[in-house]
Amino acid sequence: MKLKNVINHFHNLLDAPLNPEDAYDIWASTYDLEDNNLVFKLEKEILDSFFVNINLEERNILDYGCGTGRNWKRFISQNPKSITGCDVSSNMLEKLKQKFPSYTAYLIKDDSSLPFLKSSFDFISSTLVIAQIKNLKKIFSFWNDWLKPGGIIIITDLHPEILKSGGKRTFQDNGKTLEVKNYIYTIDEVMKLCRTFNWKIIETKEKFITEEVKHYYAEKNALHIYDKFSGMPLVYGMFIRK
Repeated sequence: MKLKNVINHFHNLLDAPLNPEDAYDIWASTYDLEDNNLVFKLEKEILDSFFVNINLEERNILDYGCGTGRNWKRFISQNPKSITGCDVSSNMLEKLKQKFPSYTAYLIKDDSSLPFLKSSFDFISSTLVIAQIKNLKKIFSFWNDWLKPGGIIIITDLHPEILKSGGKRTFQDNGKTLEVKNYIYTIDEVMKLCRTFNWKIIETKEKFITEEVKHYYAEKNALHIYDKFSGMPLVYGMFIRK
């Protein structure tokens, strides 16, 4: 039995969320085919507003949880000095390397083993990732070491209020809905953790489920989900400077 089928088999038996490395190994084959994805749309609006004030020319970029390189065209358009990715999913990294063969990416097995020197990067991006990190303080500590003084961190993710209210990070595989395991960090907790490293929070943005996005749910026959979460924040982002 193939590994993917084994994972699905045990998921069905246990009815439990998948660990990110297992989930994204499965999701990798269709991740770039996500059409009409509301989370991606709202996240892009947040990133567009942040990047008005970001210049990456001749800068060294780390994309932590890079996946298939969803944001790399944005990075490349600014002529950075380097782009480095890292991710827990080997299958996502395979897709990334097919799309961007001249760039470097590492599989995360243990962050302490990643070959990054102190003050290696000017910019760290981590999009739709941090709620899947078990020990966020530990990861922030690594970022603090790897980021140069004055460097920028951009974070986006599903809003903790949605996760606390029963929202899930899910995807479709062979007609089945699979769920990715999440940890809930409130925005206040994330901000407090940032302050322990003396990082300055420049801006925080939230995007809500409003009448304007109702059609996304209607097109997927999911108006019951819209009704449940209408008015709640779905995605948030933070612009941080070390």
